[in-house]
Amino acid sequence: MRSEIAVVGANGFIGRRVSESLGERTGITVAQHVRRHPDESPTGFDLREPSSVLATLGRPLTVVHAASYVGSDVSTALEVNVIGTQNLLAAARTAQVHRFVYVSTAAVYGRGPFHERNERSLAIAPASVLSQTRAQAEQLVLDAGGIVVRPHLVVGAGDKWVLPTIARLIKALGSHIDEGIALHSTIHVRELGEVVAWLATHPDIAPGAYNASTKVPTSARVLTKWAETADPSVSPAGSLSLSSAQSSLDENAFLRNAVNLLGVHHTFDISKLLASGYEPPESETGLDRGDLAWYERSLAH
Repeated sequence: MRSEIAVVGANGFIGRRVSESLGERTGITVAQHVRRHPDESPTGFDLREPSSVLATLGRPLTVVHAASYVGSDVSTALEVNVIGTQNLLAAARTAQVHRFVYVSTAAVYGRGPFHERNERSLAIAPASVLSQTRAQAEQLVLDAGGIVVRPHLVVGAGDKWVLPTIARLIKALGSHIDEGIALHSTIHVRELGEVVAWLATHPDIAPGAYNASTKVPTSARVLTKWAETADPSVSPAGSLSLSSAQSSLDENAFLRNAVNLLGVHHTFDISKLLASGYEPPESETGLDRGDLAWYERSLAH
């Protein structure tokens, strides 16, 4: 009986943690597939090339797809996230893979506010081209009977988006937004690795989409405090209303979008994940010393 699980994108922020979580489970062999890079991994895969994917994948029992493109180039997003997912699904069908898990994002739901909304109550309404390509990739996976994982904010060592963006935003504003009261479904990347590993290995997982977070949301004030701890120059003084923060950044589309994200509630119901038998921590997401040290180095550059 095959027991191998292929993690595609195993050297990425999330893929690395998924590989670690799977590696701790008895009776499972983890095949780590990394993106081809001329200097680092010349023998890796390229999702844009069907022959590369087919030759690299082998015959695993399960595939975890954690190799999405998250940059700003539209053509690359389409090629990797949509066409690449098509290619990986085709290779999985050829290999007679039993389960396919795609690590997506709650950004496919579009702009908030969202308050404890579940997978059935929310329409897919991506607000950016990048999120649209993730939504398209999701649909391909769901149509094939696969599993989709939707985290909102993923934090921890290796995060190049959440806390760095918050630090940049608060520096530009010089203040909190509405006292930092907005709540966010947040998950540490280590915990997300556990969630994905559970969905990839537990025998009774139904196909479909699963929101992923811890049970207790994190406030914008706490997220800002983490950024300030890593970079004291963040240092917010006072608070601006959401509308004032928006208008003060009219000419900066990136930071205006960040205001609309950080400044309003984005909490998602995880009842479906809990019903699968997964037991997340009861406490709020937190950062350890290693995470903060990583952020200190990252935000210093």
